[in-house]
Amino acid sequence: MRKPTWLKGEAAAFWQRHAPRLIESGQLTEQTADGFSQTCELWSDIRTADKSDPKERLWYVACNKLWEKFARQFGILPNLSRGQSAKPAEGIGTVLDKLKRPT
Repeated sequence: MRKPTWLKGEAAAFWQRHAPRLIESGQLTEQTADGFSQTCELWSDIRTADKSDPKERLWYVACNKLWEKFARQFGILPNLSRGQSAKPAEGIGTVLDKLKRPT
């Protein structure tokens, strides 16, 4: 599976770092590629956010929370402690539509 051509910069680097292992484990497939691409994009937004700007900091926090949900689904973050379960990442479009990145 190839990296989507529209992933650039930090998002593309994230794909390159994690995709080979996820493909090998069967977690990254044609069916999950869009979700993983969103995970990569969120990583890029987190890495490039200006955390010294209060509006950007809010964007950073929102993106980070969504990224954690996606990353857990792909096994990028450690599993939760016993007895806890990750909730599926739902409504990313709705959340990000309401919270536009400051310009």
